[in-house]
Amino acid sequence: MKLLHTADHYVTDALGDTEAPPHGTPLRPSLYAVPIDTGKRRVVFHTLTRASIDAEELHDWFLHPSARPYDAADGTLQELYENRFLVEESKDEVQMYVRLIEVLRLLAPKPKKGHTSYTILPTTACNARCFYCYEHGVQFRTMDDEMIAKTVEFILATKREDRIAINWFGGEPLYGAAAIDKICAALRENGIKYMSEMTTNASLFNEATVRKAVADWHLAKVQVTLDGREEEYLRRKRYLPPFPGSPYQAVLQALQRLQQNRVQVSVRLNADLNNLDELHALVDELAEKFPDKRGISVYVSDLYLPKQYNSDSPEGRDKICRLYEGINRLSDHIEEVHFSGGDYPKRLRTYRCMADLPEGAPVISPDGTLGCCEHINETPVLGSILDPAQWDMRKREEFVRHDRPQLPKCRACPFLPECVDFSSCPVKEADCQQKVYGQLRRALKAIDNPPLPRPTNEEEEDTIQGSCT
Repeated sequence: MKLLHTADHYVTDALGDTEAPPHGTPLRPSLYAVPIDTGKRRVVFHTLTRASIDAEELHDWFLHPSARPYDAADGTLQELYENRFLVEESKDEVQMYVRLIEVLRLLAPKPKKGHTSYTILPTTACNARCFYCYEHGVQFRTMDDEMIAKTVEFILATKREDRIAINWFGGEPLYGAAAIDKICAALRENGIKYMSEMTTNASLFNEATVRKAVADWHLAKVQVTLDGREEEYLRRKRYLPPFPGSPYQAVLQALQRLQQNRVQVSVRLNADLNNLDELHALVDELAEKFPDKRGISVYVSDLYLPKQYNSDSPEGRDKICRLYEGINRLSDHIEEVHFSGGDYPKRLRTYRCMADLPEGAPVISPDGTLGCCEHINETPVLGSILDPAQWDMRKREEFVRHDRPQLPKCRACPFLPECVDFSSCPVKEADCQQKVYGQLRRALKAIDNPPLPRPTNEEEEDTIQGSCT
């Protein structure tokens, strides 16, 4: 056994030192000690402490856990116990996890007053009609001058003193480029330092818009979704009104322009059982199109499985398993062409996304509605920027109810520390274990395969982390 990475010291400090159990005490592998075959090593990764061991001779024991009596003369057993890869057979690790999260939150530095990030929807209009979009039926609205002014007033009244981050969302945010221009101009006039990111289909990013985005919007990163090569992409996106030329080719050109202007590009491949082969071919096409892969990453995500498959039926479970197996193969392919290189997962996250952060991350809709998650658009969660009296963070706490773990199946899940585990989260997986296993497997490859360097600048280094993925 060889310790590859030590534990997150915040976790071990909160848990305290381990004391050797009495001789003969039955020990078992920890619920959170997950055996993972990276292809080069057989590793055991502790999802709670974040430590990992190279455990070739012990891998099968963690794969098929059983109890063994503690023997202080056995140095391997002692080291595994001290590093929490082994626990007493009777230990309630779920309760330990729940209490640990509570302690870490109490020990965390109290956030300064004000917000460091905002998600702004300049418009809910979009030129694509993706069949899987969760915003179907949302009324198209675009910020008018009054709402733009109110948005700026709200940011000035609620921001923290240092630099802020803005995530432009939609709809297609580039349909609201005029609103973005005015908001950014007002921030500069008021001496506000800011950087921005954008979730976009990129079809409207021509050369002039890219230059303006970098110079005036301080755009540092974009996320763009591709569903396949040109024919499949156009079939799924269904652009309206008719696009001059090919939207697919326009998007590829936009990605090249963004990369050339040192904007970090994250390409998301939305996968279902009908386009996996097509996405493999797309990865090859992108690899040819982008021989220099610095500043561009590619990853794959499923299409909100609960809406497509019934996990309670054998047929549904089979579909889910086949999809995640396909996603994991596709992710391996992405790595083979050097489009991604994960970092070792060092820290335990005590907060899961922007909505879960103590200071919150306001989502501002075109009509001034305030929310704490861009994936919920039916009702205002926190009020409106038109009525500051409605701004009540207690409403956010009602949304993020920490009754964790919420589902019975989660209590016995080794990946619980990896989860978004508050009950109101709208993005829920029908079966997340295969997906999370694949993500960890790829991240642990960083032990042997360090990621490619990414171009950075001062603004990128201050990007606020924690957005929902």
